[in-house]
Amino acid sequence: MAVRGAIYHHKKFVFKNGFSGVKYIILLNTPGTNDPYLFVKTTSQKKNRPLKPGCIENRSLFFIPANTTFFESDTWIQLHEIYSITPDEMLLERILISQRREVLTSN
Repeated sequence: MAVRGAIYHHKKFVFKNGFSGVKYIILLNTPGTNDPYLFVKTTSQKKNRPLKPGCIENRSLFFIPANTTFFESDTWIQLHEIYSITPDEMLLERILISQRREVLTSN
């Protein structure tokens, strides 16, 4: 069962601009049987991003310092784009998508 906060490794993630690449993505919801899986992507590319841990509201980011969770590098969760993947797409892409670890969950 997929639960919100789970980290997935996607080997061929398709970005909004049509390009694709390897990417860690985080599940935002705990989808029901027919519900879409809602993901946000992460990046370790600094590119003038703030190093303030936690929510950076004006940039729609959440910063996780290296080695404080699953991520070995400084990581920014990019909250400005949500990606929806249907249950059928998850099944079809199971070779490309693998769950790595559950984090950022709450009871």
